[in-house]
Parts: sequence; structure tokens; C-alpha cells
Amino acid sequence: MPKAKHTGQTDSGHTRDIKVERIGKVTIYKRGLAHYLYFRENGKSVRKPVEGSLAAARATAHKVAGSIQEGRPSPIGFERISPEELVKAFIEYTRDVQGLALRSRDRYRAALEHFRDFAVEKNIKGIDLVTQATIEDFVKWLRQQTRARNGMANGKQGSFKLGGIQFILSTCRTAFNWAAKRRHLPPYTDNPFTSFPIDKLKDRSETTAAGQIFSAEEQKLFFESCTPWQYSMFMTLATYGLRVGELTHLLIDDVDFEAGAVMIRSKPELFWLVKTGRERVLPIFPQIKPLFEKAIRGRKAGFVFLNEDFASGETKMPVVFPTHRAFQQHVQNLASKTRESASAAPDERALMRVVRDFCRTIGQIPERRVRAEFMKLSKKINRPDLTRAHDLRHLFASRAQELGLNPILVQELLGHTTLEMTRRYTHLGLDAKRDALQKASSNLLGLPKE
Repeated sequence: MPKAKHTGQTDSGHTRDIKVERIGKVTIYKRGLAHYLYFRENGKSVRKPVEGSLAAARATAHKVAGSIQEGRPSPIGFERISPEELVKAFIEYTRDVQGLALRSRDRYRAALEHFRDFAVEKNIKGIDLVTQATIEDFVKWLRQQTRARNGMANGKQGSFKLGGIQFILSTCRTAFNWAAKRRHLPPYTDNPFTSFPIDKLKDRSETTAAGQIFSAEEQKLFFESCTPWQYSMFMTLATYGLRVGELTHLLIDDVDFEAGAVMIRSKPELFWLVKTGRERVLPIFPQIKPLFEKAIRGRKAGFVFLNEDFASGETKMPVVFPTHRAFQQHVQNLASKTRESASAAPDERALMRVVRDFCRTIGQIPERRVRAEFMKLSKKINRPDLTRAHDLRHLFASRAQELGLNPILVQELLGHTTLEMTRRYTHLGLDAKRDALQKASSNLLGLPKE
């Protein structure tokens, strides 16, 4: 006598769906031993498995039916997207909604593309399949990768530093948060990158944070080793804690000697924006004023600090603008002509390249040149481990802390969005620690005060 077939099988033995019951606009089906819910949401058919018995399926169906009736998103509905789709959609969001600068978008894209490449290698089809174990494997994978340092296309290959890995993970965390809000992750599930201890990752091979700034003696040697041209750049960076891009994009129109102020602001016409969007006004005090005056040399428009051959007079300006408005109009015309002459609409990167190339012809300092000069000097004073002019920004934050400046004021001066970011920039040196310990021990032990 033949065996009785399962009720979810056809005569030919194939598994099929069996309608169990309908609750509101939700239908419960059984396929084999599993239960599924069918319903329509936002004009699309949704089919979701439900773990457990028929009773569990009925309970979930009631919740979904209630949500549909009230016009709320169903508690189990989400739209799966692949890691590649996440990268594309999130970068479009940072461009079209947040309006982030191209450089910031490029950094986010580079970070997320590492995750995309990992997912392809591990055959991860949807971001909803990422777990804590997945992220642990991702970190192991990152530690095994090499890439050129500091964004150099053909530079020396090296492993990711701890900060680079943490930036990649934090960018993934932000992108997954964005995806969750758009229901690309299952409801009531946590972002796996949020619960992963990103800040607790360690790398014993790297130097400690305290070693990432100059000591007082090294600071003195650094500036004594500068040529006059180098000195004007690096003293300005260290005095104000500027980002390198803020210095290289500083225009004569940003400097107001009468008001004694310099404006750090975005330059949309140059396709450059202040990071975080926090524009700020900084004072020009007597000690720094001669540096600005010498750099400008009576010019009416253009960049404050010029590349060395322009600053020395070795290379002559191909065009001199009588006013800032004339300079601004010329740059805007360049972009307009590029749009008109192109067979297809040029993207932002192409327009930026045209404007950047022109700015180089009138003396703008490439950020890469600033870094190269900084590395020359740091190597000269026996600190070759310091390779970023950005370290002078960390130096500013650390010295400000040592002097007891109000942290909120330091945050404002640096243009940070949070005090937490300002704290990360602060690395107290040995001299500051020695002074603090001497004061503390004097109070505790009753030692004579100096």
C-alpha cells in the first residue's frame, strides 16, 4: 500500500503552498512544514516566512493585518538590498540630500567599497544577512588588505592602520542606520555595526596617541627648520588649528584686516566646502598679521598662500584679478563653458577638475605639496613617523587643553560638531602630565610650591 502523501505535495511529489486561512488582508499559507504570510504593502506583494507553529503564524498575521488597516508599515516587511545597492544608494543620499562635498563622498564611498568587496568575496547577497560574526570576519579581512597610504594612487602599499579600520566600520554603521530607516533591514533588529565595539579595537603595532604630536622641543625645532615659505604655511596651520584644505583654499577676500578677522568658509564656486559645514570667524592678532600681509603682498584677489615658485616670484601670474568678484566670475565662467562645450552633461568631478587646474595656474598650493613639505621637516627633526600636516591641528587642540582653554571654545575654533571629536584631537604630552602631577603631588603631600 503506497504511503500517504503530505498535504503540501502534488500528485507528482512536488512541494506546494496550501492556503490555511485569511486574517484581514493577510493570508497564511503552509509550504511543507513552514508557514508563510502573504500580503500587499506599498503596491508590492510580500511573502514572509514565520518561525514556529500555526499559532505563531496567526499571532503575527493579526499584527500585520492591524498595521495594514491603520496604514502603518507592517512589522515584518522590509526590502532586501545587496551591499552593492547599499553603496550606490547611500552615496546618492549624501550627494542629493545631505549635499556633502565631493571629497567627503569619496571617503565614504572608498570605505563602503571595502565592505562591498568583502561581501562579494564572501557571497553575502543582502545586508540583512550581516551579523556580529560577519563583522568580525570583515575586520580580519581588512587587517589582511593593503592599499596605498594617504589616498595616493601609485604610492607605497601598506596595511590599514587602526584609525582607517575604525573609519570604515563607522561609515558602515552610518550607512546601515540609513538603510534601517528605509526598511532595508528587518524590523526590530539592531544594526550589527552599532553593537560591534568599534572604539575598543586595538593594534599593538601602532604608536600610542601621546606619541602623535610634537614635544615642546620638537615643536621649536620644527619651526626653526622651516624656510620662510614653509613657516608661513605651518605657523598658520598650527596657530589656528586649520585643516590643510582650509589653508589652501583661503582667499584674500576671506581676510579683513580692518576688522582683524579671517573667515573660514566654503567656496562653492571652487567646488570646495568646509568639512562639517561649520564656517567660523577667527581673529587676526598682532603676531600673525605680518604673515598674512607678506603672503598677500598687496594683491586684490586670489589665494592668500601661494605655491613656492609663485611666492618667490619665480613664476609670474598669468592673470591678475582686480577684485574678488572678478576672480569669482572668471571661475564660474570656466565651469559654464565646460558645461556648454561638453557633448554630455559633465559631472561634478569633471567641473571641479577644470576649476582646480586653473587655480593651480594662479598659484594655489596643492594639498599634497603641503604634506610633502611637512614630511621633509618632520624627518629632519627625527620624527619621520609624523607624516600628516593635519597633525598640527592635533597639536593645536592639545596645547589648548594644556593651557586650560574652555573646551567649548576649542571646539568652536576647530569647527568640530561635537566635544567628543575635540577630545579625540587632544593628546596630552609628557610636559603637561609632568606639570599636572607636580601640582597634584604638591597638594597631596604638602611639598613646597614653585
